[in-house]
Amino acid sequence: MIDSPIESQRILAVDDNAFTLRIVQHTLEQAGFKVVTATSGDDALKLINRHGMPHLAIVDLHMPIMSGFEFCHQVHQYSD
Repeated sequence: MIDSPIESQRILAVDDNAFTLRIVQHTLEQAGFKVVTATSGDDALKLINRHGMPHLAIVDLHMPIMSGFEFCHQVHQYSD
């Protein structure tokens, strides 16, 4: 359940494929969401450290260096 207007809902999209990332971003922005993007798990963690937790993260599971699973594990530790 969304407690505030869609415009205030921040979504983090993480994918090493720029084309996929643009499609996700465009689709969500057309629906009214604020979208921030990152091309790696490391960059996404930096965004979270700088701007706080998003309301939702859409993450590619198969990325080089840091997989989506590892990113989720890091975020879970950060939120504890």
